[in-house]
Amino acid sequence: MKRSRFAAFEILALLIVDSAATLAAYLIAYRLRFQTDIIPFVRLPSPLAQYGTAAVVIGCFLVAFAMNGLYSRRPSRNLVDEAIRVIAGVSVGTLFAVAVISFALLGILEVSRLMVIYDWFLSVLLVSLGRALVALIETTLRRHGIGNKRILIVGSGSPAHIVLDKIRRSPELGYTVIGFLDEYGLPGFSSELPILGTIRDVASVVRTNGVDEVIVALSRSSSEAVLEIMDLLDDSEVEVKVLPDVAQMVTQDAGIDDLNGLPLVAVRQSRLRGKNVVIKRAMDVAVSTLVLIFCSPFLALISLLVKLDSPGPVFYIQERVGKDGKVFPCIKFRSMVANAELETGPVWAHPQDDRRTRIGRLLRRFSLDEFPQFVNVLLGHMSVVGPRPERPVFVREFSSRMPEYMDRHAEKSGITGWAQVNGLRGNTSIEERTKYDLWYVENWSPILDLKIMLKTLAILFIDKQAY
Repeated sequence: MKRSRFAAFEILALLIVDSAATLAAYLIAYRLRFQTDIIPFVRLPSPLAQYGTAAVVIGCFLVAFAMNGLYSRRPSRNLVDEAIRVIAGVSVGTLFAVAVISFALLGILEVSRLMVIYDWFLSVLLVSLGRALVALIETTLRRHGIGNKRILIVGSGSPAHIVLDKIRRSPELGYTVIGFLDEYGLPGFSSELPILGTIRDVASVVRTNGVDEVIVALSRSSSEAVLEIMDLLDDSEVEVKVLPDVAQMVTQDAGIDDLNGLPLVAVRQSRLRGKNVVIKRAMDVAVSTLVLIFCSPFLALISLLVKLDSPGPVFYIQERVGKDGKVFPCIKFRSMVANAELETGPVWAHPQDDRRTRIGRLLRRFSLDEFPQFVNVLLGHMSVVGPRPERPVFVREFSSRMPEYMDRHAEKSGITGWAQVNGLRGNTSIEERTKYDLWYVENWSPILDLKIMLKTLAILFIDKQAY
């Protein structure tokens, strides 16, 4: 199926699902309000008011969804982002519908205030579920190559291969990379995909290969190179995206400070200062307390299973490096045999690691061995969200080859983090993980922490990097 036709079916499916979900939410809300004895009502609305109000509500919701970008689909959008947009769209649609009924159609239609509340909650739930179903179907089709975008990567160095690796590890994005454009020499073959030409050939390669999107990932990109590519593609309708280089990433959110009249560009600044430290600590204490209280029976069961499964302690305490490079005792459920590193020394875990116990395989697969770290959070060693802590031996290794690695220790380590929810967990590129960690520190907000927590829950059972 051609990409354009697939996109049209995609939008049509979303319109149908959204319409059905909002109608179902309205009908259930109506039943809860007027056909149950939960809260008494004065009189029953007329059939005209019932059907007319339903039509207005559905229409206002669809308009609000369109205004909020819910029909400008992006393959990289995840379910958490989608849910946030749905909440915003339903909220705007509700206000829009109430305004239309209360002012433009006053005396013709009517709306119950309690029913508005019911309808809001039900619409968020049903629309989110409907869109999750559509996303599941889309992902299945894309994994089979249906409706995929044909991608051309401009570049042939390390950044280009990082983009390729990310795409290959995320088949649900719906991307098929057809090849690279070389930024140095002559066309040929890389170790991954064919090099189809040089940067100057971008227009002809796009035209002859039916490319839908161009991703510029140059080793040493510059504004002149990007402008040249854009100029060459001026007559093409292909989408163009650029992987920012270090300078762009550092300065894109740069702030301006004043030194007694001399303007200075702040290229690195943490948002976790002042009152934000108090806000984040309050969130950490609240979340970790709730998790430990409500999950205590489950954690007790895990402790019993670990003890019965193999000889050794229930908990495994390991030194990790946290804020300001200080070492702290990180607590985990033991998932490997006792003295697992006696012969191997400090090594990364791998998918076929025979040091894992039977229950340990399950704990590591679903990250259940990490739950005791909420105690570390209460003790102030860690945060719920932040850069993942590493062992001292690995910190020395990483910092020796990448000096900026230590900058991630400016803040507390986290049980989960921005890098982890973006697929960079375990034995993955430490350079990429560091970029994500530094971005998190410089862009922190309570909403970002909440988003990362929700994304962690969403990928808990599907994370292929958990072993």
